[in-house]
Amino acid sequence: MALLSLIVLCITLVVAFVCKLNSGLVAIAVSLLLARIAGIPDKFLISSFNNSLFLMLLGVMYLFAIAQENKTLE
Repeated sequence: MALLSLIVLCITLVVAFVCKLNSGLVAIAVSLLLARIAGIPDKFLISSFNNSLFLMLLGVMYLFAIAQENKTLE
């Protein structure tokens, strides 16, 4: 299972880079799929995420999306 997780992580990063998607959000979605394959309950997986860290990362991503949209970064 560890080797499969590593391979899927590499594929996830390549797909996110090629499609210009947020790699973190893609990795979270893929982690739910891997947990199902491994037989880990969804409730356990979701409870293992740190909520405050997730909200901070989501806020920073949103801030940079706004800054990119109004061309502040250019």
